[in-house]
Amino acid sequence: MRSSISVCAAFVLVSGILIGCGGGSSTPPPPTPPTITGSLSGAPQSLAPSATASLTVTVSNDSSNAGVDWSCAPAGSCGTFSPTHTASGAATTYTAPATAGSVTVNATSTASSKIIASAIIAVNAPAAVTLTFSAAPPATLATNGTASLAATVANDTTNAGVDWTCTPTGTCGTFNPAHTASGAATVYTAPGAAGAVVLTATATALATATQSATVTISTASNVSDLSGSYAFALAGRDVNAHAYSLAGTVALDGNGNVTAGEQDYNNGHGTLSPQPSGDSITGGTYTVGADGRGTLTLITNNAALGVTGTETFSLVVVNGKVFTARDGGGLAQGFAVMGDKFIAVGTSEAMRARVGANTKVIDLAGRFVTPGLADGHFHNEGGGPGIDLSATRSIADLLAVVAAAAKSSAAAASSSSAAANANNNAARNAAINSLATAGKSSTSSGAAVSTTKETMIPLAAVAHYQPGNTPLSVNHQGLFASSTVSPTMTKHAGSIFM
Repeated sequence: MRSSISVCAAFVLVSGILIGCGGGSSTPPPPTPPTITGSLSGAPQSLAPSATASLTVTVSNDSSNAGVDWSCAPAGSCGTFSPTHTASGAATTYTAPATAGSVTVNATSTASSKIIASAIIAVNAPAAVTLTFSAAPPATLATNGTASLAATVANDTTNAGVDWTCTPTGTCGTFNPAHTASGAATVYTAPGAAGAVVLTATATALATATQSATVTISTASNVSDLSGSYAFALAGRDVNAHAYSLAGTVALDGNGNVTAGEQDYNNGHGTLSPQPSGDSITGGTYTVGADGRGTLTLITNNAALGVTGTETFSLVVVNGKVFTARDGGGLAQGFAVMGDKFIAVGTSEAMRARVGANTKVIDLAGRFVTPGLADGHFHNEGGGPGIDLSATRSIADLLAVVAAAAKSSAAAASSSSAAANANNNAARNAAINSLATAGKSSTSSGAAVSTTKETMIPLAAVAHYQPGNTPLSVNHQGLFASSTVSPTMTKHAGSIFM
């Protein structure tokens, strides 16, 4: 019995050893698959509310080609995708939410259920749509008169244009067309009755983006309103840039004809009406437009004036680049001039609307026009010593230098006058010529003298300079001045016209 138990134990032991040796031949585990990744393209840094973007993810290491699922955060307010599942490399259309904020778009691998690409997109509120008049309504317009209007819309991504309306509805006039593109013109026609109307331009894309203007509609004038004798006066610069003045009277017959009149003209440079008779106005015409403005053409017996004696007082310039120097005003295309005044600046269409039967029209053919630049200094006639102002840095410095020179000149004049007592007129002329800023003048000893000087000293200093009894007059046109010295006169007759 004991022998049997030993054999059995040995057998079990041997069997255990055999089982352990067999376990050493088991199969190793499979290798770990590569990580699925994705590359996102098409995601912008920012979008406007409700704007769209095309997004694409290219998936790598996805042996199942399962594609991606699209999502975003914060959920419920981050926008939408169409479709929400795409294959690798296929696009989805992302639509941003309607409100501004920051959203995160995610692409999740369908095979691994892990986010493999994402991007943060800022949803920005768009710039506000605004509207401004680029050709504003006139302040006044005659009944049934017309005006060219335009409005420009900014920040309208839809380019929806402008709607034109007016009040009181039904009696305020019409627009043709009533809808325009941004910057395009419409023609407004005033009603047939006088009164006040309000013209409004509204951005089609945003009803709150509007501009309005009140226009006074007045009864149209016509030639019959002008019958009888009328006086006229104007001043300006002729074709040689000489300042001129013109004044006179005309007789108008109420039918558009000038029947008689007379005038005086002087440009200070040799062209003037004969004295004392002046020029005779032998005929002419006049017109009155629907807006109450018109032209006046005068036929005179002075061939040196106008065009061989014919003067026309109106002007319209179109088709140019007119620098207005207004803040933010940019360029206009044309302008209208009546007499010596600019009466309108704007588009070529608006200027052509002002053209009358006798209006001269100048086509600039795209050329540039800029306001005149007037030089504010004056050269001594024929030269002269002048004053050294190179060290002046302010008006106070300039006045101090002029005062010192004037005192020095006065002392020199007094000495010269004492030495030449026998010829008082010549002494006074010498004093004038030695004035700090006076130039050379041609004088005649002991005789009446009338000389013209140009001066660099301030007008205030000129106006207060009175050597002895010598008068000094200054005629100031814009930035130009001249002084006329008449030593034989015995009282001060100076004046300044600004």
